[in-house]
Amino acid sequence: MTTSDPLAFSIMIVDDHVLFNDALFALLSPVYRSITQAFEGAGLVQSVVKQRPDLLLLDINLPRLDGLEAAAQIRDILPDQKIIIVSMYNQKRMVDKVKVLALNGYILKDSSSHTLLTGIKKVLDGEIFIDPDITKRQKAPDGFSKSANLTAREKQIIRGLVDGQSASDIATKINLAHETVKSYRKNIYLKLEINSVVELVKMFEGESWLLENTAG
Repeated sequence: MTTSDPLAFSIMIVDDHVLFNDALFALLSPVYRSITQAFEGAGLVQSVVKQRPDLLLLDINLPRLDGLEAAAQIRDILPDQKIIIVSMYNQKRMVDKVKVLALNGYILKDSSSHTLLTGIKKVLDGEIFIDPDITKRQKAPDGFSKSANLTAREKQIIRGLVDGQSASDIATKINLAHETVKSYRKNIYLKLEINSVVELVKMFEGESWLLENTAG
């Protein structure tokens, strides 16, 4: 079976951001036979085993079960299940994790609909698809922070948060008001589309640029 007959395929979208999930649903519904949605990791493995979608579009940060862990569990049960990670992370280490799990693709959330549809078609046809924008951004200096438009002050605050400092500790250290640091933190979360320090640590663990170019 090839994607010359896309209506023959079923796809499951798994993403906890409702607007993004719904946008993918609206994009894919006219093209593919069956599109289902899930919004968290809990019960996901069982749902996939029961429904057996031809393709799983899977976010990494999911409530109650990490997307990569879910992918590993699904592959243990269904070794041939096709899985594309759709994520905002463009760090090499995240792509490497996908390769270690032998998943079928990796697409950035801010890529074009053309890139997404191309990736889906290639994976359904049995190919591996890695978003070409990932390679381009990794070659650029400080590529991830540029893509997220982080300022030097935001980098400084991220470093403190990743090091386990509270907003109050950071405020004292860099001579800012506590509420100002909290406002920075909120803006950082919005820019990076995350909701917690745990997600921030996961995103920037081992990223050396956090130690550089910070505000004085």
